[in-house]
Amino acid sequence: DLASTTYTITGLELLTDYEVQVRSRCVASTSDYSASVNFTTSDLVYCDSTATNTGGQLSIRNVVFNTINNNNSSVDVYSDFTSLSTTVSKNTTYSISITPRYVSAGTNNPVGYAVWIDYNRDGDFTDSGELVFSQTPITGANTVSGTINIPSNIISGNARMRVSMKFNDIPDPCESFDFGEVEDYTVNLFNGLLYSNSTWTPSAPNGTTNTEDIMILDGIYNANTNINVNSVIVNTGAEISIDKANAITVNGNITNNGEFILNSDSNEFSSLLLEGSASGDLKYNRYVNSNTNRNDLVSPPFSGESFVDFLSNNSNVLANPTETEYLFGPFDKSASDYLTYSNTETTPLQAGKGYRAASIDANQIFTFTGAVTTGNLDVPIFKTGSVYELWNLIGNPYPSYIKLEDFLLENLSEFDSESVAVYGYDADNSNGSYWTIWNLAYASANPNTLIAPGQGFFVSSKDGGGTVAFKPSMRTSGSSDDFIAGRTNNLAQHGTLLMTSSSLSFSTDIYFNDNATLGLDLGYDASHFDGAPVDFSIYSELVENNSGRDMAIQAISSADISNNPIIPLGVNLGLGEQVTISLVNSTLNYNVYLEDVVTNTFTLLNTSEYTFTPTSDLSDTGRFYLRFDANILSTDETNLDNIQIYNDPSVKQIVVKGQLNNATTLTLYDIQGRTILRNNLNISNTTNTISTSGYSTGVYLVQLSNESFSVTKKLIIK
Repeated sequence: DLASTTYTITGLELLTDYEVQVRSRCVASTSDYSASVNFTTSDLVYCDSTATNTGGQLSIRNVVFNTINNNNSSVDVYSDFTSLSTTVSKNTTYSISITPRYVSAGTNNPVGYAVWIDYNRDGDFTDSGELVFSQTPITGANTVSGTINIPSNIISGNARMRVSMKFNDIPDPCESFDFGEVEDYTVNLFNGLLYSNSTWTPSAPNGTTNTEDIMILDGIYNANTNINVNSVIVNTGAEISIDKANAITVNGNITNNGEFILNSDSNEFSSLLLEGSASGDLKYNRYVNSNTNRNDLVSPPFSGESFVDFLSNNSNVLANPTETEYLFGPFDKSASDYLTYSNTETTPLQAGKGYRAASIDANQIFTFTGAVTTGNLDVPIFKTGSVYELWNLIGNPYPSYIKLEDFLLENLSEFDSESVAVYGYDADNSNGSYWTIWNLAYASANPNTLIAPGQGFFVSSKDGGGTVAFKPSMRTSGSSDDFIAGRTNNLAQHGTLLMTSSSLSFSTDIYFNDNATLGLDLGYDASHFDGAPVDFSIYSELVENNSGRDMAIQAISSADISNNPIIPLGVNLGLGEQVTISLVNSTLNYNVYLEDVVTNTFTLLNTSEYTFTPTSDLSDTGRFYLRFDANILSTDETNLDNIQIYNDPSVKQIVVKGQLNNATTLTLYDIQGRTILRNNLNISNTTNTISTSGYSTGVYLVQLSNESFSVTKKLIIK
């Protein structure tokens, strides 16, 4: 058994944390044990003060101070009303009134009054400024009133207030006297900005009140401006609601005993940037879609809530196809499809994970309830098979915007090298794709691009899988929308190639960026999500080191213009379907020409459109090329320069793509110059392939030759 010993410790200060350590003498253990001790105002012992005449001839009938309005029906000499409290804020003036009761004595007897507040909570009322109200003796049964100004140097917490009434004199705080009464109350001092009765005291928070604590004592405060504060307290029954266009920055903690709500609509999302911790569940009213198909990709801005609880709070989740199955769930890579949750699903909604969500009607709000993510969050991603099984549905885990550029730069090495981008569902197939693709080329042209709170999106994974890192430094406030939007872009050195028919359209983007090259540039070139559609699409392929991937975004450097770059364009189109190719949304400072090697024509897209009707089905590259300020030569003269040559290791083939107008021979050399093979290519095909099965991994040279020209390119065979 452990012995019990009592020690007396002196010199300790109130409201100060102390650590007590005990070292064990047990044979089996020499560990140190520690515990924390805090002394509160309930540990204080105050001096006695009371009237001694128990005849009850004079007492206090009523005390009114802020929200305290105490009618004392009994006749006493001392009353402990410390169970009654009111909350007051610094630098604020409050009214006080005291009404006497005369029982047997006449009302002409003079009565004095005094009120003290133990501001520093040291157990007495003798410190400077703690006598907050006094009244010299007056006659009559009338109420006496005055004001109490709460100083600026208070410490938040409960303090004792003593109200004393004495016959024929101003009372002292610790005396006994013949006739009168003493009553003690509790005053909750708040050294910050206080919201009560729809009013802020001493002033409302704003963007510069970053060192102030705020308390929502009662009612509902609708914040319609940006707020920067130290900490937030929301009392039971009270509510703070952040408007859709605004942000609240909390440098300390949130104590939520009421309602803490953030709001959004179709193009604006409120933000919470919290540095400390939060107690109590917070809520985010997250807008989910704006189109007739009612689908969106979302990610919980507040997490941990089970789907069952989420469903009970959101009756507008679309049931499919029965009342027990709902169109809400994560992406299942094994099935390449979205899961649907049932009404018995108890899996908690996870921060950083993306979910497909569908609502009963368009333009809906889903309420997410749970804990707030404030620190680093790592989300694993995987590649399960071929190039089209590399997609992972994740999402912004914070209840604030994050900066696109910071997110991409932090995770460049984790993504598939040809798909370093954020792929967002935009619910708009008017351009032939439901996906908005943001990469570093887009972010460089639009440096303030943000990913909205609660936004889900797809990213690709490198071989072997990776880890996506979300960091608090990425967080920011903002007022932009999500992917389902009608945003206006401010694009610099960018152009969109648009192919349209009578009923369809599809586009691909070209950027000029000094960080880009003619080959693959991490974060600046991005392939299409699951490849370009085979029935109607336009896309580009890389100028150098091409692997055959259909690119939705390609970036090259302005310095490459002097080398007359030729960008291969792919067109997938059925025969007999008339289409027009045009350059739209262009801020390019260069002349852009579309070359058609079949018709041997060049069209200046800056000023004209190109319309044609194919006489056979088109697929892949080989017919169209994009040129910039180049010397426009005939197709025959540039035929071999246009040809793409690359190795496809997935099928062990050398691929030659492009229109050959003359008999052409392919010769493959090893690095020592020895001939490995020589093949005549089929000029009627725009794509020729040569098997590399059995070849050693290494660097080879490929030479294409016709009767007039030859071109040699280096090739790496894996």
